[in-house]
Amino acid sequence: MAMASDHLRGRIDIRVANPSDEERLRLAASLADVPVTRFMLGASLERAGEIIGSHTTVPAAYFDQLIKALEAPAEVVPRLAAQSARPRRSTWLG
Repeated sequence: MAMASDHLRGRIDIRVANPSDEERLRLAASLADVPVTRFMLGASLERAGEIIGSHTTVPAAYFDQLIKALEAPAEVVPRLAAQSARPRRSTWLG
């Protein structure tokens, strides 16, 4: 029979120096009707996503240029178009 902790992958321990901070966390978890650990993990992951997102997004102007370029009609390169229209003579496929 699998134990409840078998699915856990890692552990992060924290210390709360100020008793009022701990009380506040416990109250918030209680109001959210979740265990304190789940409350803290959820809040931490949400904040981590915000921080990571703010460091990995592209500037709006760059994104707008990218969308504009992707939506623009394709430029036909005559030499490439002619090559792609020719029948293939490959023998390596069998």
